[in-house]
Amino acid sequence: MKKNLKRIASGLIALNMLVFLFACTPTGVNTGKDDNLSQAQVNTASTNANNNDTSGNGDSNTVSPADNTDYEVPEFSENAFASKIEGTYFGMDEGDMPFYLSIYNFCGNVYAYGGYTAEEDEEEVYSFWAMEIVPEDPRDFYYENTDECRVGVTACSVMSNMCRYWSAPVTGNIKLTNDGITVTGDGDLCPLYTNGKTIDLKRRDDLRDFFEDETAVDIADGFYAENSDENLYGLWKLKDTEEPWFVSFEKGERYSEITVIQKIDGLEVTLLKGFFETDDSNNGRAWMKYFMSGSPEIFNFEYRYEGDDLVFDNMSSGFPFCENDAKESVLEKVGINDVPIAMLVEPDNLDAVKGTLAVNIGGETRDVTPFFKDCNDVENNGTNFVRVGNLVFFRYYDPSGYNDHPIYADWGDFNNHYDFDKIGCVCFYDLRTGETGLAYRDYSGGALYYMNGKFYTERFESNDYYSVNYIVACYPDGSALEEKSDTNTHSVIEAVSDNNDAIAVDQFLAGQFYIDYGNEYRSTLQLKDQDYVLAAEFADDYIYVVTTGYNDDAIRLTEYQKFYGEVGIQLAEYDAKDIWKNGIPRVYQIFVTEDEVYMGINAYEDSELKKCVVVEADRNKEDSGKVIYEGMPDNIWAFDRPYSSPYFYFNYADEIFFAQHNVNGEMALSEGIFGDLIYYDSPYSADLIVPDFMEDSVEGIYEGMSAIILQDGQRIKDKYFVITANATYDANKSIGNIRSFELNDIIYTVYDSDKNAIRLEPAL
Repeated sequence: MKKNLKRIASGLIALNMLVFLFACTPTGVNTGKDDNLSQAQVNTASTNANNNDTSGNGDSNTVSPADNTDYEVPEFSENAFASKIEGTYFGMDEGDMPFYLSIYNFCGNVYAYGGYTAEEDEEEVYSFWAMEIVPEDPRDFYYENTDECRVGVTACSVMSNMCRYWSAPVTGNIKLTNDGITVTGDGDLCPLYTNGKTIDLKRRDDLRDFFEDETAVDIADGFYAENSDENLYGLWKLKDTEEPWFVSFEKGERYSEITVIQKIDGLEVTLLKGFFETDDSNNGRAWMKYFMSGSPEIFNFEYRYEGDDLVFDNMSSGFPFCENDAKESVLEKVGINDVPIAMLVEPDNLDAVKGTLAVNIGGETRDVTPFFKDCNDVENNGTNFVRVGNLVFFRYYDPSGYNDHPIYADWGDFNNHYDFDKIGCVCFYDLRTGETGLAYRDYSGGALYYMNGKFYTERFESNDYYSVNYIVACYPDGSALEEKSDTNTHSVIEAVSDNNDAIAVDQFLAGQFYIDYGNEYRSTLQLKDQDYVLAAEFADDYIYVVTTGYNDDAIRLTEYQKFYGEVGIQLAEYDAKDIWKNGIPRVYQIFVTEDEVYMGINAYEDSELKKCVVVEADRNKEDSGKVIYEGMPDNIWAFDRPYSSPYFYFNYADEIFFAQHNVNGEMALSEGIFGDLIYYDSPYSADLIVPDFMEDSVEGIYEGMSAIILQDGQRIKDKYFVITANATYDANKSIGNIRSFELNDIIYTVYDSDKNAIRLEPAL
């Protein structure tokens, strides 16, 4: 069989997770956007969904956030889409399971609570989730004559996934009918199990909504509207905070209602709703239910007025926004357009990434809370330059940080220097316009891994007692930055799947190796006792892991299922006793074909290459490994540098050859540390980028010598992105033949198709 070793790294199946879905607007559907608008007139909206433009590039539909002091802004009409879908629904999912759903609208943001019931026609759920329903175009929620809307949905529950959203928003269709709504998922999504089909949910006014269960109704009898301070009625916002709370006091027919809400970009919404009353002494009490869990709670509060402000005494008030170190919480009265509105955006929407996305509704500017979709159009994942859609995200280090004190690195390898984590940033380059800028600061270092709509990076921290490497993740704008691994255990990302739905993480000090799926679920792979990982590679529905043991000399190749395959099949075992006796082995390659998997091992003694080994094994077949090559490459002259890394490949006659560079593509200098800058895209071809990029010194390397040292380079579409270091050789810091350089500057450059150089200097 022709051994065409095409690298396959990933899986072709999607996780069947507990995610929710609502949404709509099939192609050709009349949304009524050309007809009369609702009372909340919509002028423009920053959206790319309707004009097929994902640039987000300050086009005519985008306006910048502006100060808003006019509170007489349009409110939602009772016939607006967001108002019409409010209510309680009941139906059967695709699997004929009874499902209850309660939808609630707050200032144009739509939330839902739903779950499965034991019997039909009841509100009591035994498995439930809280959801945010996010439009692709916020204007859709305002229109009166719109019957359908395309949206994304995020879901979470106290019952699963540690109260975290399961993934990036999933999409689908929601449509109003004469007696309810229909929900169509874009795929097989839980809990409705739509399987791409349409589910009917009937409106049930006889069923209580989520915030008005039997307990709530009984308690509400003591919360009469006439007992409430009418000066409280309206919408209030917590002052002097970047992540504000909003409180709405409303007069109902029987009792006064209260809603408390906080939405931080990228995180789960905090929402409470219920009833309240006050007395003549400005004391009050409220009964509210938590949206996330359904748990009710009584909140006492004490307040006063100072001018136009509403002031709560934090010691005497139990509201969640009073849980801070300040003595008081001060709120100001605002209008609906002061509440940011949710919007589904592409990950390469530049305004969303920069945090400048806003919409103009009713003549008023309204900030946007972006919900980033996941993206399948990803290139160079797991490198320093990762393309997501039309944006190239790249690792960047704040120059002010490394100018503070001298930084040295062996062989001038500054790109992996641990000091850089303290000044680590992620920046973007827009392939459409050439604009570059700061996406976010993550204080991490190394490569970027994009998975399920988020970037995962490694952060290094140390003190006088210990050092640790752990993983953090966030959305493309830096929102929801959180720790994703134990901060007390060293964690390293070993691989990412080609369809960006899983990463492999090695916690070697703890003896654990697991697959992370971008939610709170992991598969911990069972390694042989005392084994540790040398390399890993995803392929199709599997991951291939190379390990060795502390107490033996064997190198093992094991196959695991990608999703929840904790127990693996050992395909091959190579006896590396001779290698360990005199040096160390390094595994540079795991190549996978349709039927076979290959492992490449290089043996070194004092950094000098001594032997190359290639092991072949059949996929899904235990103990099928055999050595098909063991020896030194014929072109050994090409590997005379310390730790040279030969990469094997098969020619068309099935003969094994070795290349100096990664056969899947690598940027390098033609003479090692000197020569032309070249991109080797295969063993047979290369592209000259810059001739004489670093000239050879006739005097060799000498004290004080200045050098341009290649750190990394990637090809993305027709451009080349390059990181170089301007450094000075320091003999006093060098040990033996390990040469040490002091950093002068890190330079980021992009070369276009004509090889013109543009330095990337994003404003931080």
